Amino acid sequence: YLRRPKKFRDEEHEKAYFIVCAQNESKNAAKNYWRTHRVPLPEMSEDRAGEDGGRERELLLALPAKYRDVLYLYYGEGYSTKEIARLLRRPESTIRTQLARGRAMLKLDLEGNYEKHSECI
Repeated sequence: YLRRPKKFRDEEHEKAYFIVCAQNESKNAAKNYWRTHRVPLPEMSEDRAGEDGGRERELLLALPAKYRDVLYLYYGEGYSTKEIARLLRRPESTIRTQLARGRAMLKLDLEGNYEKHSECI
């Protein structure tokens, strides 16, 4: 509408046009693959995290989002690096780097060396 203004018969026609546009955009957003095929990390069930996964889950949630999301999609959902790159619209090499750095951060955390986080970033 902003690029090519339409001429409407009256105000009711204009109102109906915008209502239908809003409905269609809402339907498209609801059908979006990323929206319908992901599980938010905080809602991940404990049984998926494993018996002693509580600490690991907390450490994963404490990571910066760019590492947390990639690690979860790779290990939690089973996506390949190529699929993650497509989903997140990032280069595949960036995804591999973020996986490696995220793993290093988790390893440092699990070993109790929390101060070394900045070395991995």
